Amino acid sequence: MNGEYIECPNCGAFNYNLNEPMFNIEFCSHLEWSLDFKNIENEKIKFYAKSFWCDGISHLPEDSKSLLCHNIENNKQIITKAWIGYNGNEIYEMKIKFGKRAIENYKNNKSLIECIPGNNENPNWIKLFMEDKKIEIQLK
Repeated sequence: MNGEYIECPNCGAFNYNLNEPMFNIEFCSHLEWSLDFKNIENEKIKFYAKSFWCDGISHLPEDSKSLLCHNIENNKQIITKAWIGYNGNEIYEMKIKFGKRAIENYKNNKSLIECIPGNNENPNWIKLFMEDKKIEIQLK
């Protein structure tokens, strides 16, 4: 994986990729559809669970350098944004935390999709902070 996230030899742009990073549109779409807010400890959401949903997750993190393998290993997270709410259109800061399996998959260029837990595996993998417009996700 050395040299995958480098400066472009033609234009000098950072994050020129020889391979698409594992944090990509496909993973973000799977994560979006996996978010189930029924187990969130919030009475408003429980009451309106069917109308509280996610309408997208940005595959472009706030800091593109967070996609570097050594940053994933050190920080164990990526911060991006998601569109969440009763209409699915409020912008939330989304912190995606990497567990052991997600870090290994990322380092070995394997899919992160298999690191998305189901609610049966870990009902608390989603933490929502509505008042701050923040959400935290814990991958396996």
